[in-house]
Amino acid sequence: MTSRLVVRAGHLFTDFGGDDPAPRADAAVLIEHGVVSAIGPAEDLIAANPDVRVIGDRHHVMIPGLINAHSHGRGIDGFRLGVADDWLEAWIPDYMALPPLDPYLDTLLADLMALRAGVTTVIHSAYPRATLPAEESHRRALRAHLDAGVRVAYAPNVQDRYELVYRDTEGFLRELDSDAAGEVKAVLATDGEDPVSGYAAMMARLAADTVGHDRVRLLAGPEGPEWCSEALLTVCGAVMRDLDIGLHTHLLESPIQYAFAAQNFENGAVAYLDGFGLLGPRSSFAHGTWLDGEDRARCAGTGTSVVHNPSSNLRLRNGVAPVAAMLEEGVPLALGMDSTTLDSDEDMWREIRLAHLLHGQPRPEPWAPRPSPADILRAATTGGGAASTFTVPLGRLVEGGPADLVLVDWASVSDPLMVPAAPTAATLVQFTSARHVDTVVVDGTVRLSDGKPVGHDPAAIAAELRGLASNPPPDVARRARAMARINDAVRRDFETRFADLPTEPFYVPNAR
Repeated sequence: MTSRLVVRAGHLFTDFGGDDPAPRADAAVLIEHGVVSAIGPAEDLIAANPDVRVIGDRHHVMIPGLINAHSHGRGIDGFRLGVADDWLEAWIPDYMALPPLDPYLDTLLADLMALRAGVTTVIHSAYPRATLPAEESHRRALRAHLDAGVRVAYAPNVQDRYELVYRDTEGFLRELDSDAAGEVKAVLATDGEDPVSGYAAMMARLAADTVGHDRVRLLAGPEGPEWCSEALLTVCGAVMRDLDIGLHTHLLESPIQYAFAAQNFENGAVAYLDGFGLLGPRSSFAHGTWLDGEDRARCAGTGTSVVHNPSSNLRLRNGVAPVAAMLEEGVPLALGMDSTTLDSDEDMWREIRLAHLLHGQPRPEPWAPRPSPADILRAATTGGGAASTFTVPLGRLVEGGPADLVLVDWASVSDPLMVPAAPTAATLVQFTSARHVDTVVVDGTVRLSDGKPVGHDPAAIAAELRGLASNPPPDVARRARAMARINDAVRRDFETRFADLPTEPFYVPNAR
């Protein structure tokens, strides 16, 4: 890291607290050994530190680093690899047929794309697309995060059931043509450790490897209650206690998952997970698109975060999460991109803008308020910081806190005109995109300068990944053929078993 650095801006937001946060004018921060040691008037800090390098100027807006609170570390998303968007449950088998990509390169490219938008911390829900053993894939992905220079809360995925449909896989396959079933069984066969017996040991080894890496936190990563047996969820709770770590999992992402929970969990999915000790301030649920009132109350009461992923929810036909209700009821909210943004470009600012606009829809309660721009910016900063479980104050700039910050070129954002001329939370949300981000500092080190990652060439990395995807190993074709043979059967199974989906809306998008 750079030992000492002054970062200057014409406008400085130390955080996005309150309904209408106001920036400091012509301010700067002094960074020493990765920590913000002082915040004050720019001229005063520069004069008091004449030998320290100064970056930034009056044309910049400085904000805390953004936090992508749900990622899968994919520099190239599934659509670009040939899997078109569809409803989640029909999409998963197609996704299983994708060509394997090197987890180091895939994760590195994802980080560099996110850095260009001002993301300094990522929560990585990790199930790498590779033929490597899971533990080796995780080690490569973690090395990529370290090399990219971001902070990461890393949740190695684990599941032990229901790979294809939300019931016993063997039972489902017995109902198929024997040749098709045989092909799929061969594809699903694995030589890896049994998840129930092997997950805790793998997590302990990864935890030992990350000791001393201040930019890394581990999280338990059960895929979700549909995909995890009671035995495996018990193991995840034990891993949390034994390693003193948090948890990140998917929950109630789709209407089918909501229906599954109603059929299988007496008091709903959130209460079910609470029974295993998996809720609390160090736990976060990705999506929560179908959280009902009791679910939200339990999350609020336990301090469990929900990570909103608006682009992904639209692309995979999951619905619109009740974010307005979550905020009103005190649910800790974070924002993620799920490696599935509207433009497949990891532009966190577009995700912020979409989240704000999407939840301005009419609601059943007349004249109900909408989430404010500051609400969404808090979700993308301090909300993500809480979900990440880092013990340092992420998502805000405070003396003694981490030096994770972003310089936005306000001159280009406000061209040709902006009234008022000074930035507000509303104007940042409405007009900023990744192309306006000039500089990103993480842990006191400049990781993006003049809009370009320092020390890495994203185009070269993308070209290498393109080569891997264009020349997959022979078994990829076999896997794709097997999954194609059962695609219709998977759809029919879900359509038959979950015909009665929830109908009560959280929002009212149109009248009839």
